[in-house]
Amino acid sequence: GGRGGFGGGGRAPSTPSPRPQEDESVAARREIREEFKEIRKAIRDRDFSRVTQLASDIQNNQYASRGDKKKARAILERVERAQTRGTGDNYAATVKPSTHPFLTAPEGDNDPAVWFHDTAVEPGKTYRYRMRVKLWNRYVGRVKSLKNRAQAAQSVVTGEWSLPSEPVTVAPKTHFFVTGPRFGEPAARVDVFTWYHGDWLKESFDVAVGDVIGGLRETKTADFDEELKPKEEMVDFGTGAVVLDLRMETPALQRRAAGKEGEFAYSERESLVLVYLDPADGQIKERIDAFDRSDKLYIELKSDYEDLIE
Repeated sequence: GGRGGFGGGGRAPSTPSPRPQEDESVAARREIREEFKEIRKAIRDRDFSRVTQLASDIQNNQYASRGDKKKARAILERVERAQTRGTGDNYAATVKPSTHPFLTAPEGDNDPAVWFHDTAVEPGKTYRYRMRVKLWNRYVGRVKSLKNRAQAAQSVVTGEWSLPSEPVTVAPKTHFFVTGPRFGEPAARVDVFTWYHGDWLKESFDVAVGDVIGGLRETKTADFDEELKPKEEMVDFGTGAVVLDLRMETPALQRRAAGKEGEFAYSERESLVLVYLDPADGQIKERIDAFDRSDKLYIELKSDYEDLIE
């Protein structure tokens, strides 16, 4: 005798209960989290082929959330960009030697193609180019090797000038848009976009008369740290534009709305006008907040930036 109906010790022997079957989506989500951990490790080990493989798997996983796929796509884009430009950031990779064939000029298969990069251009300005080639004369001093013996005295042989190119306009590095007045202050709120390492970044600034629009800001960039979080770096949002005047105007904008019997009703709206000196051409220009907020370029840049840092 013991207590209970099982005899001996009186307690029922415990039998392990079967583990409930795990939902397939839950298991897939756990696997995705593990893959992101492996990506972080592969980044630290600079194993970029592994990073690409894992990020692609996440993108193709039917259980990956929209945020997971967006993060995976951003990782793939950064790896591809780093491999293309061969930078030294977290995703840098050695660029393989080019296997492209030797390039020749369109006018002749025996003439090598020549091009150059102008690194001193100013945004907003238009340029035309012409060029000529100078070569070191390897026959200098070798009079008997040349038909024209006078050329043996030239250490450098100079070609003819090319024809001028078509006009080339340099796109601006920054854009700014007026989004409204700063309430309670004689100031305006502006959004500034700047081109940084292949992406448009955005910061907001409050400006008054006499201020230069933009400046240095520590901001989130498109690059990731080892925890796959956006890196924060000091970025120059300076536009060089100087605020000359701020004023409210009526009517600056007429809003159209559907009225009775198919007619349109118009109402006037007060808008902020920002007058500024444009450094690109030295001209005085205006921007109106009511127009800027619905500007097609502003909407596009803002949408791209929000997708970038989400």
